[in-house]
Amino acid sequence: MLVMRSLLHYLGRDGLTPFLKHLRRQMKTGEILVHQTACFETAQDAECLNDLYALMRTNKWYPTVQTLEATMAETGWQVTDSQPAASLCLKSAELAERYSLNIEDITRITQTIREKYSRPVIKIQGSGFAAYLHYLIFTCRAGDCRQ
Repeated sequence: MLVMRSLLHYLGRDGLTPFLKHLRRQMKTGEILVHQTACFETAQDAECLNDLYALMRTNKWYPTVQTLEATMAETGWQVTDSQPAASLCLKSAELAERYSLNIEDITRITQTIREKYSRPVIKIQGSGFAAYLHYLIFTCRAGDCRQ
């Protein structure tokens, strides 16, 4: 059994499939992968968070639930269960510290968000914002054939 938490988004859009294929090759058919992953029900919510993280100059990428499930299947994993986990609220001040953003960066990002998005996954708060990462816990079984 392999257990991961909050890892897949660090791989970026182009790194997800190769990583999941690599994991599948390391495990025997029937073995279990449990992972808690930030992903979104709608493409609009995923786009909003992906745009935010691009504005913060990171390569992180958040898929939709549908995209993640399809990628799991394409790379040899059978999703046997998924359950919601607590969302994580990330405030702009915390993100500024984590990603070395200055006040001008936060102001620019907040303005872009204000102009471009009206989504429940990101809210303007005063001169900053709060972003909400939605998590699911997936239980997956290594499929019969290796990818």
